[in-house]
Amino acid sequence: TKAAAAPDITTTSLPKATVGQYYSTKIKCSDPDASIQEYYNPGKANDLKKTGLVLTQHGDLEGTPKTAGKFTFTVSAISGNATNISNMTEKN
Repeated sequence: TKAAAAPDITTTSLPKATVGQYYSTKIKCSDPDASIQEYYNPGKANDLKKTGLVLTQHGDLEGTPKTAGKFTFTVSAISGNATNISNMTEKN
Protein backbone atom coordinates (compact mmCIF):
# COMPACT_ATOMS: atom_id res chain seq x y z
CA THR A 1 0.00 0.00 0.00
CA LYS A 2 1.34 3.41 -0.96
CA ALA A 3 1.61 5.99 1.84
CA ALA A 4 -0.59 9.05 1.55
CA ALA A 5 1.14 12.18 0.32
CA ALA A 6 1.43 15.07 2.75
CA PRO A 7 -1.09 17.82 1.99
CA ASP A 8 0.41 21.00 0.49
CA ILE A 9 -0.25 24.27 2.27
CA THR A 10 -1.40 26.48 -0.60
CA THR A 11 -1.66 29.81 1.24
CA THR A 12 1.59 31.65 0.55
CA SER A 13 0.88 35.01 2.17
CA LEU A 14 -1.58 36.54 4.62
CA PRO A 15 -3.51 39.79 4.24
CA LYS A 16 -2.39 42.68 6.43
CA ALA A 17 -4.26 43.07 9.71
CA THR A 18 -5.08 46.26 11.62
CA VAL A 19 -4.54 46.52 15.38
CA GLY A 20 -7.88 46.69 17.20
CA GLN A 21 -9.98 45.54 14.21
CA TYR A 22 -11.38 42.03 13.85
CA TYR A 23 -9.34 39.95 11.40
CA SER A 24 -10.25 36.72 9.67
CA THR A 25 -8.55 34.77 6.91
CA LYS A 26 -8.12 31.13 5.98
CA ILE A 27 -4.93 29.12 5.63
CA LYS A 28 -5.70 26.63 2.87
CA CYS A 29 -4.19 23.32 1.86
CA SER A 30 -4.56 20.82 -0.96
CA ASP A 31 -6.58 18.39 1.19
CA PRO A 32 -9.82 19.99 2.42
CA ASP A 33 -10.09 17.36 5.17
CA ALA A 34 -6.60 17.99 6.56
CA SER A 35 -6.16 19.50 9.99
CA ILE A 36 -4.25 22.81 10.15
CA GLN A 37 -2.31 23.37 13.36
CA GLU A 38 0.27 25.65 14.87
CA TYR A 39 3.60 23.83 14.73
CA TYR A 40 6.40 24.42 17.23
CA ASN A 41 9.62 24.42 15.25
CA PRO A 42 12.69 24.69 17.53
CA GLY A 43 15.01 27.43 16.38
CA LYS A 44 12.32 29.17 14.30
CA ALA A 45 10.15 32.13 15.22
CA ASN A 46 6.83 31.13 16.76
CA ASP A 47 4.94 34.38 17.25
CA LEU A 48 1.32 33.27 16.79
CA LYS A 49 0.39 33.90 20.43
CA LYS A 50 1.87 37.43 20.21
CA THR A 51 -0.53 38.35 17.38
CA GLY A 52 -3.69 38.06 19.47
CA LEU A 53 -5.10 35.70 16.81
CA VAL A 54 -6.10 32.05 17.06
CA LEU A 55 -5.80 29.29 14.48
CA THR A 56 -8.58 26.69 14.24
CA GLN A 57 -8.02 23.13 13.00
CA HIS A 58 -9.91 24.13 9.84
CA GLY A 59 -7.31 26.79 9.02
CA ASP A 60 -9.27 29.84 10.15
CA LEU A 61 -6.92 32.51 11.50
CA GLU A 62 -9.03 35.03 13.39
CA GLY A 63 -9.26 37.46 16.24
CA THR A 64 -8.43 41.06 17.06
CA PRO A 65 -4.73 41.93 16.76
CA LYS A 66 -3.46 43.64 19.89
CA THR A 67 0.10 44.60 18.89
CA ALA A 68 1.59 46.15 15.76
CA GLY A 69 4.48 44.37 14.09
CA LYS A 70 5.54 41.52 11.86
CA PHE A 71 4.95 38.07 13.35
CA THR A 72 6.24 34.78 11.98
CA PHE A 73 4.85 31.40 12.94
CA THR A 74 4.82 27.87 11.57
CA VAL A 75 1.76 25.82 10.67
CA SER A 76 1.36 22.19 9.71
CA ALA A 77 -1.23 20.43 7.56
CA ILE A 78 -1.92 16.88 8.73
CA SER A 79 -3.83 14.21 6.83
CA GLY A 80 -3.65 10.65 8.11
CA ASN A 81 0.01 9.99 8.87
CA ALA A 82 1.30 12.62 6.45
CA THR A 83 2.35 16.13 7.55
CA ASN A 84 3.54 19.21 5.68
CA ILE A 85 4.99 22.28 7.41
CA SER A 86 5.06 25.92 6.25
CA ASN A 87 6.11 29.27 7.74
CA MET A 88 3.60 32.13 7.76
CA THR A 89 4.06 35.85 8.43
CA GLU A 90 1.25 38.10 9.66
CA LYS A 91 1.67 41.89 9.64
CA ASN A 92 -0.25 44.39 11.77
